[in-house]
This record gives sequence, C-alpha cells and structure tokens, in this order.
Amino acid sequence: MKKFISLFTTFCIVLSILGTFTVFADDTTADLEISTLAELEAFRDDVNNGNTYEGKTVKLTADIDMSEKYGEGKESWTPIGWYTIQWSSNDPYYNFPFLGTFDGNGYKIKDLYYYNDSENTGFEVVGLFGNNNGTIKNLGVTGSITQLYYSAVGGIVADSGGIIENCCFSGTITSPAHVGGIVGMNNGQVKNCYNTGTIQGQHCIGGIVGTDNGGDGITNSYNIGNIIKIAPEAEDWDNPYFGSITGSGGEEVVNCYYLIGTYDKGVNTVDFGDDITDPTTALTMEQFADKSNFTNWDFDTVWEMDEVLGRPVLRSNREEPPAVGYNIDYKDGNAVVTVAEEGTYTIIFVSYTEDRLLSINSQNKQFKKGKNEPIAPQNFNTNGNIKIMLWDSLEGMKPLAMTGLLSDTFIQ
Repeated sequence: MKKFISLFTTFCIVLSILGTFTVFADDTTADLEISTLAELEAFRDDVNNGNTYEGKTVKLTADIDMSEKYGEGKESWTPIGWYTIQWSSNDPYYNFPFLGTFDGNGYKIKDLYYYNDSENTGFEVVGLFGNNNGTIKNLGVTGSITQLYYSAVGGIVADSGGIIENCCFSGTITSPAHVGGIVGMNNGQVKNCYNTGTIQGQHCIGGIVGTDNGGDGITNSYNIGNIIKIAPEAEDWDNPYFGSITGSGGEEVVNCYYLIGTYDKGVNTVDFGDDITDPTTALTMEQFADKSNFTNWDFDTVWEMDEVLGRPVLRSNREEPPAVGYNIDYKDGNAVVTVAEEGTYTIIFVSYTEDRLLSINSQNKQFKKGKNEPIAPQNFNTNGNIKIMLWDSLEGMKPLAMTGLLSDTFIQ
C-alpha cells in the first residue's frame, strides 16, 4: 500500500530539498547450437574455410559478450564469411559465403569490435558477417566497427544476397563507403529491421543499408540513429549518397520510417531522378510511439510497441529496459512522467522566485509502466521557476525523479 503524502508533509519536503532483451522462443531444430564466444569463433572459422552450411540451421542459445577478448587494445573481430576483390587482375579472388540459416533466437552479440587503419590490398567485407547468401534472423548486435579504407561494412552483414529479417543494431560504424547499420551492400532482402546506432562515412551511407542494389529491397524497417557525413576525399564523389534508410538505391523501399533529425531524407532520390519522391516517412519521437503511423506493420506477431522506449521493438529481440526507470519532464505546462513499475505516485509541482515560494501543488496519480499522458498542475501559479518531483512514499525522504535541483535562496 502506497503512503500518500499530505500537503503539509509536501511543504516540509520541498523546504528540506531546497536546502537501458527478453528471449524469443523458437522450436526450430538446429544443426548447430552456439552458446559461447569460442563456439562462435569455431563456427566462423569453419565458414571461412569453405563450409557454407547450405541447408543447415545455426542457432544461438545464449547472449555472447565479446568484450573480454575483443576491443580497443585487444583483438579485432574477423567476420563470418568473406571475400576479397583484389585491385590487381593478377591477384586471386576469394569467395567464402554463408549459405545456411543463422537464427539469433532472440539473443544478442554484445560488444562486437572491429578496427582497421591499414590500407586494403583489395575490396573487403566487414561486419559480424562479411559475406551472406543465406538467412540471418532474430538477432541483435551491439558494438563498434571502424574500417578506414574502402570496403562494404554493416552492423549485421557487410554484403548480403540473402535474407536479413528481425534484426537490430546499436553502436557506431565508421567507414568510407557502402556503410549500413544492418547491411553495407544489399542484393537480397532486408525486412523488419531497425538501427539505433550512429553511422558515418563518405559515400553510400544509410541507417539500414548503405547501398541497395535491388533484389527484394527493404521493407518494414526504421532508423533512429544519426547519419553523419565525413568530408569526401575522392573528387568524383560530388553526390556522396546519404539517407536515413539507404544511401544509394532504394527503388524497392516499402513502409520504412526514420526519425526527424537523423538525416534530411530517407533515401537519396538522385538515384531515381528528379520526378521520384522519397518513399520513406519521417516521424517525430512522439509519432514513433503511435503504432498507427506504421503502415502494414505486423504488431501481432513481429513487432510490439515498447511503452518505456516509446517506439516499436521486435518481439523476437526485445530490448533491455533503460537503466533509469523513473523520469519526469516539464513540457508545455505539464508533467510528463515515466515510471518503471505500475502504481500510484505523488507529483509535487513547485513554483518559486529567487526570494519566495509562489505555489505548491500535490497530486496522487495512478501510472502505468513506461511513459504516461501529461499531467497538468491544479490551482498553480506558473509565473515563477517551475520544478517538479515524483514520489512513491516517504521512505528515504528522497524523490524518485525531479526536473532539477531547486535553489534554496528564497528560504533565507
């Protein structure tokens, strides 16, 4: 039972104060199960030595944290599946793709790390996967990728002619060209994916796909990560091709959305000609919280609206809740409250000047878990400085959240 705060107690409190993924069940039979970093590396080495895993399913059975072995001052990840296109026609061409099904099973690869500042001997592929012509699904990846020379780079896969579905990336990726939060170069299909990471480069840079070369395109995906343009070095890059969804290509982009401010358009329409409009839709963060804004998205079996994050997340890869579960903001004269647990809470509004207290308003409200509808103060003087506090009881005599520390000058 919550202990509600009386107006008198509220006044005393004011005076005293003035002094961040749930696992997705999948019963598909796996030919190989992976639960450790060592097992992931062994699978990687097997693919890179020529085993394509065609017709086979590889499944994660646990989150894998790479940080103990990979990171700054440690090792750099070698992608799963690879090829190189040598600059010289006399140099050999290597091609070792992944052709099977990799099912992340709702688990994550955490702290992926790749860094290379050495000049390539040929065009390379960099990501968790390098070369994919199979299916990668139900997977979340976090990490940092920096490839300072010309390559294809993606958070999930660098170059894909297969299917990428129900995947997400968070982190940072930096490389000159063909850089995407999910796929660097897409010749297949990307569907039901999203990126929250920062993607930066010089040419063909996108939040979901760097270069979309056709295939079945990009469907039902979104980006809220920043797209950052690094000054081009090559003179022939007059049009560097940037987009919040895809930097180059995009004829087959359907029902894709991006956060306003991440970049000024979803795709680079120069690829299409002046008479073709951007097929993507820009949304505010408030609009991201309303599932009616997502045309033909499956919110029954694929997506769900996360009330704490205020945007869609994949049912197969639910994100971990934010580290801070309680928050309160003052916006347009109202309190906007986020709570980590459903229940009854007390909101205290305080209006003051440097020399006196103007008004106090206390309300007990029932809140659902996550972000709630705005609450307006009642019989409240809004002419002074406004501060708001959120309480659930008197325990500890400390609010769960507040809009800022209050000055104590007016009580002197």
